[in-house]
Amino acid sequence: MVARLTRRERWTCTALFLIFALFVGQRYMGIFGYRDYVEYRAAGRHEFGHRLWFGHMEAGDDVESLLAESPPTQIRRLDGWVWASYLSSPDEFGASSTLNLTVRDGKLMEAAIDGDSFARPFVIMPAAERHDLDRVEFIMASKVIGEDRRKQETHQDDFNP
Repeated sequence: MVARLTRRERWTCTALFLIFALFVGQRYMGIFGYRDYVEYRAAGRHEFGHRLWFGHMEAGDDVESLLAESPPTQIRRLDGWVWASYLSSPDEFGASSTLNLTVRDGKLMEAAIDGDSFARPFVIMPAAERHDLDRVEFIMASKVIGEDRRKQETHQDDFNP
């Protein structure tokens, strides 16, 4: 003979099932609050954002083929370093995000996603590599500043003969 559950027992079983499902979902998806949910959705708007979210891409992984398959919106190269940015289109609330990759000699060094109200790193560069990157970024910034100064000088000469 099968015992029937009372209304109270059914509600208790339902509540326990929902709590269990929520716990499993949080552990599997890595979403523990609203902020994580916003970042998860932002990562999903990029082609390989979920691969970064779930840890399928790590420091040192070869990403040259990835850059060739899905060309970045913006890319800068200098001395074996590559900075690639993937801009997303705005979601239904008007929020957009940028997925940034730092690559050295075809290997992933750093990956992060930036949004209007958040920034989440996925892959963090080792400290030894950070020193080299700082030097290269300084060189790149110096070149950009130098180009801007040359443009201003040319611009001023046009108005002041």
